Amino acid sequence: MSDKKKLKNLLDQGLISEEEYTKGIQKAGNSSVIKIGVGVLAVVSVLILTSNSDTISEQPNLSVSEPVTESKEISSNNATSDLKPTTTIPKTKAQPPSTTTTIRSIITTTTIPSVTIGGVTYTCTDDYNGWTCKNGATTYYCDAVSNYSDCSKLWYPNVLDNYDIVTVSNQNYVCSNSFSTYDDCYEYRGGNPANVSTFGTPDLWCDYSSCYEYDPSEWSVVVGNYFCKDRILGFNQYDCYQGFNGNPPTYTGLNPDLYCSGYQASDCSNDWYPDDLARYDFLTYYGATYLCEDAWGGSYGDLDCGRYDGGNPANVWTNDLKCSPAGYSGYDCDRDFYPSEWEGYELVNIGGGTYVCESTWQGSACYSYYSGSPSSATYGLPDYYCNSWGDCSRDDYP
Repeated sequence: MSDKKKLKNLLDQGLISEEEYTKGIQKAGNSSVIKIGVGVLAVVSVLILTSNSDTISEQPNLSVSEPVTESKEISSNNATSDLKPTTTIPKTKAQPPSTTTTIRSIITTTTIPSVTIGGVTYTCTDDYNGWTCKNGATTYYCDAVSNYSDCSKLWYPNVLDNYDIVTVSNQNYVCSNSFSTYDDCYEYRGGNPANVSTFGTPDLWCDYSSCYEYDPSEWSVVVGNYFCKDRILGFNQYDCYQGFNGNPPTYTGLNPDLYCSGYQASDCSNDWYPDDLARYDFLTYYGATYLCEDAWGGSYGDLDCGRYDGGNPANVWTNDLKCSPAGYSGYDCDRDFYPSEWEGYELVNIGGGTYVCESTWQGSACYSYYSGSPSSATYGLPDYYCNSWGDCSRDDYP
């Protein structure tokens, strides 16, 4: 390539000015040019024009190592040239730095805690009190996840150990110490036993050997559907009240529904304590019940009786009826006298009047009689003297 063309290329590339180009053409026409190529390495900073933008942004310095050709024009007469060394840089497109990322697959193997109970495996999760192990709708609470762990469907065994839990008729109860002979127990269906309500009436009362559906410290004996308390003034006597649906009554009246006595309330009455009633005799006279006690007068075996409708027998006035034994286990009664008093006496009618007669060796001595004991009428002189044939006289035996 001629020197003029080379100068033209340098001008087109913007490596020399117009003035330098003109001077180089003038000198090239008068002298032969000796080309000296020297290979050098140049480090330049490249400005990249951003496409479709009037703004030139400065990119990071891109170090490029390229071979550079330096040309000098030297005249044959060794005249000093005003041409400056020129540097030709091949155009290269700067490439952005590339980053290589290596992705490593990490596989972690985790063993899920579980327990096997009755041949069934339960998956467990750690909890504050232990492990909660589930399989479907079934949950067990375990102290640990091992073949020897204690597990329960109710709650964590180490927590349950702090409570007194009893089972009666397949129902569980949490019991609290009431500082008495019997503990108060409340129904427990599982979960944290601390959440069981212990207010109100307990569901059970338990001691070291038995449980009761009533408070044994209040109700000492149960007779059928009657709940009994010890009578305040009495030995082996009980005031019993009717319960409802197996539960003791919430209210007790002044008088009990049933009076009982004997060991464990073995003998009961609607009227009064049976051991007190046993001190009296009872008769039925014209459909009414009479309570009787030994008579103060009359003969041996006579009774003083009073109408009895229940309650304390000591409050009965026994002067309503006078009774005497008559035959086998029977009694004759009268409101005015003891029938036994008529032994040896006879009641007769003489001249339209009523007289009581007592036997004599001559017949009968008869006295006017109005009421009461015949013995009370037979004093003084007789009103009539009667012989054995029934003839009577006011003066003497006929």
